[in-house]
Amino acid sequence: MTWGIILYGSLGQYYSFVMADDTLYNPMKKGMHDSGMNILGGKSGISDIEIDLISDKTSNLIKKLNENKPINLEEELQNIF
Repeated sequence: MTWGIILYGSLGQYYSFVMADDTLYNPMKKGMHDSGMNILGGKSGISDIEIDLISDKTSNLIKKLNENKPINLEEELQNIF
């Protein structure tokens, strides 16, 4: 199985959305964008082996964003994905 993950912002907070079926990735990303959510990044095709590590890294990034810590978002996303 492959996984997908989307990082997004809405109403001043940041979130990650992990989906166990990455066939939903593109429709979810489009729907979230169309509903006004700020898509920060994401990836589909993540293997079972990689998902835990990537999920932990995205959780740490989301925590930093929600704490308003200064970060280089582009660099952080490149390190994760």
